[in-house]
Amino acid sequence: MKNNKGFSLVELIVVIAIMAILAAIAIPTFAHFITKANEASDAELLNNINYILNAACLENGVDISDITAAEWDMENMTVKNVKVNGDDNAKIVESFILHFGDMKNEKFINITSLIFDAGKHEFVDLATASEITLNYGDKGTITVTREQLEALKGSAFGEMEPEDLLGKVDYVSNLASSLLTEVDTDSSLYQMLNGDGAAAALAANLGIDISTAEGKTEFANTVRGMVNQKMDLLIAQGKYSADEDRSEGSALYNDAYNQIISNNAVLNAAQNSNNVSDNILTVLGADDSKSQIVDTVKDNSNNGLAQASMAYALYTAYAERNGLTVPSDPADVLVAIDNDAGFKAYIKNDNGKGEAQADLDGYLASMGMINNNVTSNEGAVSDILVNGFANDDLVGMLGQATGN
Repeated sequence: MKNNKGFSLVELIVVIAIMAILAAIAIPTFAHFITKANEASDAELLNNINYILNAACLENGVDISDITAAEWDMENMTVKNVKVNGDDNAKIVESFILHFGDMKNEKFINITSLIFDAGKHEFVDLATASEITLNYGDKGTITVTREQLEALKGSAFGEMEPEDLLGKVDYVSNLASSLLTEVDTDSSLYQMLNGDGAAAALAANLGIDISTAEGKTEFANTVRGMVNQKMDLLIAQGKYSADEDRSEGSALYNDAYNQIISNNAVLNAAQNSNNVSDNILTVLGADDSKSQIVDTVKDNSNNGLAQASMAYALYTAYAERNGLTVPSDPADVLVAIDNDAGFKAYIKNDNGKGEAQADLDGYLASMGMINNNVTSNEGAVSDILVNGFANDDLVGMLGQATGN
């Protein structure tokens, strides 16, 4: 008789257990292989995009280093809005589409956004790049680090549109002016905004040595040119009529000059933010935070203004998180930081979330982005001093860097 004996229950359990162990070992390995394969596929596609973009430039007699802007359409897998030295160049787009035609149906697997790096002259993955170099119009470049981007995105400011965020920074110019009511006429801030110190601070940021006759002449011509630009802007904004007196000492001239000086003070505050960031939360958590900031302004204009700007920034972040309205008068912010119990709790981290520190890091990141730019080229300095921080070039760059 034939023996039809099958597996026992114990044998089946042992076999299943062995298969489970093998699967537990094999599945992560296979998943790793799949991940690596996807990354390799994305890298190859990205390399092809950059190769074809370079070929499209050569075909049209353009050096790729002259591209000042380019965007990537993830949905349609094509390059768009290519600018060469600031001017639109449709021919490069047409050449790219022609040569990329056989590959247009390919899609990225892991990469979700590309950005054109003006330093490397190629598209890079926005999510993984350690740093990104962007063009500041035709005036220079700015390098944004991964740490700055992560800090900004992890704060309340990361939820704001770039124009709104930089508008907050821009508004600190008004804060600088309002602080003048709190300080003596012989204080360093007063001198920086109204006295001889104003010219010295402005000349320093413009990189002009005013200790020589030639330097003084260069400085006078540069400032006059900037004031003329600012007067044109104030007239275009409808704040003055086109036939307004533009002579030195006129209301229009003084307004334009004072706004440039205020922007310069804020620029100095941005450059000094890291110097006072270590103790700002302690200062703002104190019952007499307003008087501490004003005293620091009296003793050191740059550090004091940096403290004031961070106070304004953190109150803005607190209001953003809680759906509150920031006082329209910047001076009232300094009063609010003393009297708003909710703000004190936010600063002292009573909620245990560390939101104030995250928002401070985000604000410092935005200051760092500005400093990375303005310390590298004089054209950007003049542009910011005339047009403020919420200008189109800086807003556009921050929008590219954050993907907003």
